[in-house]
Amino acid sequence: MLGSTYATDLLDDVATSLVEVRVDLAQYSETYYFRDADPAWSLAATVRHVQELVVAGRAVPRQDVRLAADVLAGALEELCELLDRQYLDTGGSVDDVLAAYAAEHGPVP
Repeated sequence: MLGSTYATDLLDDVATSLVEVRVDLAQYSETYYFRDADPAWSLAATVRHVQELVVAGRAVPRQDVRLAADVLAGALEELCELLDRQYLDTGGSVDDVLAAYAAEHGPVP
């Protein structure tokens, strides 16, 4: 799948969604404190899979997919920067921020 045009669209859509989440958190900080009824489907639980998409996308020979993976990585980094600056204060890497975010928002399966 990641070798197809669909992959570029998928990675772009996920990047767009992360940017929207970042904007929402920046403009409406109270949304950070909402909890999902099912923690397994929360952003804190699922956003960690974005890193897997980035790694997989960067490994594909198609240049458009690799570029989309880089855009997605940038969107994830910007989201983590905001989470860390406004809420978590880990001063760490993307992995550190995602782990702190997941820990603060309940058990992650």
